[in-house]
Amino acid sequence: AMIMSQFVLATPPITAISLAAITSVNENVRDAAHVLGGTRLDVALVVLKEARYGIATAILAGFGRAISEVGSVLIVGGNITSADGISKTRTLTTAIQLEARQGQYETAMVLGAVLVVLVLAVNAIVVRLGDQEVQR
Repeated sequence: AMIMSQFVLATPPITAISLAAITSVNENVRDAAHVLGGTRLDVALVVLKEARYGIATAILAGFGRAISEVGSVLIVGGNITSADGISKTRTLTTAIQLEARQGQYETAMVLGAVLVVLVLAVNAIVVRLGDQEVQR
């Protein structure tokens, strides 16, 4: 249920930004692909290749939306504990929220730092992959 809730939250920004990136591809690119004998699939692949940076931005926006969400995860199953008191469904964001509520601010800050490092690492990887593509 938590994965489905994250999917529902991340899909709209990914769809909207990807659609904007694809529709902003110059019509001349489509025409050139057609003139060179491309099929509909070839034209679609060319357009997707031209819109790849916008699509990468959309994926990062969806990732950011999903990784920062606390409310929907708590609603559908975050922090469910077993009989021995161990949480089986805790996510990083719900753990931060729980620790802060319990007054364990040091732990919450460390978990927050881990979350920031995780997001920065994912962004750095995407930027690095984009730089490699430009250099080719």
